[in-house]
Amino acid sequence: MPQVTKRTARSIRTALLVIATTLLALAPATEVDAQDATVFTFVGGGWGHSVGFSQFGGFGMSKEGYTADQIMSHYYTGTTVQVVHPAFDIPLWVNVEVSSSQSFTVQAISAPGVPVVLSNGTNTVAVDPGDTFTVTATGGGNCLLEAPAGNLTGPCTFDGEWDGWQTDFASPTTLIQIPGCANTSGPQCRFARGSLRIRPHSDQAKFNVVIEIDPEDYTLGIAEMPYSWGSAGGMAALEAQAIAARSYALRSAYDRGDPAAPGRRFCWCHVQATTADQSYVGYGYGATNWTNAVRNTDGEVVTHPNHTSGGNLLPIKAFYSSSTYGWTESYADGFGGSNQAHLQAVDDHWSANPDLNPFARWSKDFTSSELAAILTQRSGVAFSTVTGTTITRCSGSGAALEIRFTGGGSSATVRTRDLRGWLALRSMQVHSVGSPPPQVPTCPSPIGTLPTGSLPTDLVESVGLHEVATGIFRLHVPGASVLDFYYGDPADIPFSGDWDCDGITSLGLYRVSAGFLFLRNSNSFGVADIDIYYGLPGDRPIAGDWDGDGCESIGIYRPSNQRFYLRNENTFGVADVDFLFGIPGDQPLAGDWDGDGIDTVGVYRPSNRTVYLTNSPTGGSADIVYLYDAAQLTDKVIVGDWNGDGMDTVGLYRPATATFYLRDDYLGGADYIFVFGIPQLTPVTGLWG
Repeated sequence: MPQVTKRTARSIRTALLVIATTLLALAPATEVDAQDATVFTFVGGGWGHSVGFSQFGGFGMSKEGYTADQIMSHYYTGTTVQVVHPAFDIPLWVNVEVSSSQSFTVQAISAPGVPVVLSNGTNTVAVDPGDTFTVTATGGGNCLLEAPAGNLTGPCTFDGEWDGWQTDFASPTTLIQIPGCANTSGPQCRFARGSLRIRPHSDQAKFNVVIEIDPEDYTLGIAEMPYSWGSAGGMAALEAQAIAARSYALRSAYDRGDPAAPGRRFCWCHVQATTADQSYVGYGYGATNWTNAVRNTDGEVVTHPNHTSGGNLLPIKAFYSSSTYGWTESYADGFGGSNQAHLQAVDDHWSANPDLNPFARWSKDFTSSELAAILTQRSGVAFSTVTGTTITRCSGSGAALEIRFTGGGSSATVRTRDLRGWLALRSMQVHSVGSPPPQVPTCPSPIGTLPTGSLPTDLVESVGLHEVATGIFRLHVPGASVLDFYYGDPADIPFSGDWDCDGITSLGLYRVSAGFLFLRNSNSFGVADIDIYYGLPGDRPIAGDWDGDGCESIGIYRPSNQRFYLRNENTFGVADVDFLFGIPGDQPLAGDWDGDGIDTVGVYRPSNRTVYLTNSPTGGSADIVYLYDAAQLTDKVIVGDWNGDGMDTVGLYRPATATFYLRDDYLGGADYIFVFGIPQLTPVTGLWG
C-alpha cells in the first residue's frame, strides 16, 4: 500500500451524498413532477435470453478445468458432442446485407491475388484486385452490375467466384470488401472464404447480398466470444463456442431449408450475419485462439437423441447467450411454447461471479411516468401513472416470469421476456422490482448465496455501508479485514471524518429529528465522543478540512436555501463561512478536488446526472463540471481519495446491486468495480485504518 500522510489520508466525506430516502423527503420540491419522485428499480443479472449455453459460465467452467464436451453436455441436457453426419454438413448461405445499391471492392490478401469472376448465366465479367464494382436495383427484381471491364444486367441473380474455397483451413489470396454492410462489428465486412451471391429480395426494389460458404470457414468468422479468453484459461470455452455456433448454423440450415424458397426471399439465406442469428464478421477478425478452437473441434456439433432425420442424429439448435444470474432458463420460460428436452434450466453459478462477469448483476431505474408511457405504448393498456409492481409468476431459476403493474386505476401483467425488449433490460432475469426493490427477491431460487467477488486491496480510502434497519456499520479496510459494529440509532444518517486529527476516518451520525451531530473517534461499538447541536432539522451533514489544519470538522447543507454552513471546530457555534452553491434538488459533496490540502464543496445534480465541484472555500462558480452519464436515478455519488494521490474524486454506489464504481480521475470508466455487502444500504467512505 502507498505511504499515506495524514494530509493525503484525510477522509473527505459526503454526508452521504447519498442521503437516505428519509432525508431526501425533507428537501423542497424541485422542477421534477411529483409523480416522478417515485422511481422503480428493476434488479436482475446476466445478459441475453438466458437459454442454453452461458458464455461467461463456460468461461468459468473452462478455468476450472472442464473440457468443451463437458461444458456442452452441462448446458444442453442429455446431449453428446460428435462429428456432424455428412447429410447435414452442407454449404451455408449467409445474408450479409440487403440493399438497393452496393459497392464491392476486390482486394489481394497476398499479392497478386486473383480476379473475382462475376456472372449471370453465361455472361461474365472479371474484376481485378484493386478495382470496385457496383450492383444497383433497377426495379421489378432486375439489377445492373457495373464493373471496369463491363456491365451485366438482368434479374438480380449474380455469382462471384475467386479462390474462396480452400481445404484444410488454407487462406485464400483475395477478398471482397463491402463498405457499410449490416454487420459493422468486424473489419468493415471483408469476405475471403466462399462465394458471393446476389439474389432477389421480396421487395423488388432491393436485393440480397449473400455469402455461400463451407461450415468450417463460416465458423472461423464467428465473433460471439472474446478471443482473449483463450489466453486466460478459457480455451475450452472457445472450443465450446465453436461447437455451439456450428451446431446452431447447421440446424438452422436444416430447419429453414432451401434459401431460394419463396418464404426465404427476405434474406435468401440459412442464417443472417447479425445477432438476429449469430455474429459472422468475415475474414481477418479471428485471433489465433479462435482459429485453433475451430480447428480443434473440426466438424463437431451437439446432438440429442430426440433430434434425428433419416435415422441420423441432427445438430441441435444450440441457443446461447452471454450470461445469467446464476441459473439458466428453460426453453419454455425463455421463449415460450413447448419445452425442449435439451434446453432445461441448469446451474450457472460461474456466471454469477462479479469477478468473472461484469453483467452478473445489474439494475435499471424508471420514473413512474416513464413506466406509464412505455406500458401505455406497448401493452395497449392506458396508464396515467404507475404506483405499484408485483411479481406474479416465477421461473425455476428464481427469476420473475410475469410482473403486474398498477396505477391510476389501470393494471397490466407483462411477461419479463417482453419487458426485456420494452425496457431495454440486459436480460429477462428480473429478480426484484419496486420503489425501492426488496432486499430479498420475491421468487424462491435454487441459486443459493450469490458470490460477491473479491474486494480491491490497493485502495487507500475505501468504502463502508450502514444498514438503516439495524444501525450496523460494515467498513472495508483494504488488505486487512472488514469491520462490523453497531453505532447510533438505526434511523440516524451516517457520515464520516477525521475528528481527532489522527489520520484515521471514523463515523458521525446526524439525527434528522433533532438536528444533532454525534461524532465518534474510533470505529467500534460505543457512544459518541462529541455531540453537537448544529443546524436545523432537515439539514444535510458533510465533513471536511475547511481551513487546512489537518483536522476535519462539520458542515451542513440546507436544501431549503441551497447554502453551505461550514465550521472549523467540532463544537457548538455559528458557521465560520456560509455561501450559496447549487439549485433545489442538488445533493452535497465535499472533498479536496485540487490537492491543495483544503477541502471545498460540490453538488451532484440528479436531474442531469452532473457533478459540480468548486475549489474555492467560499463557493463561487464550479471549477469542475463532470457528466456522470452512467449514473442511474437511485445511484448515490460518493467521494474519496481512492489512490492516495492527495486529490479526492467521485464514485457511484448502486444500492440495487450493492456495487461500487470508483474513479481516480474524470476520464474514461471506473477504475474499481466491486460488490460489497447486501443491496439497499447507505454508503460511507474513508481511511478506516
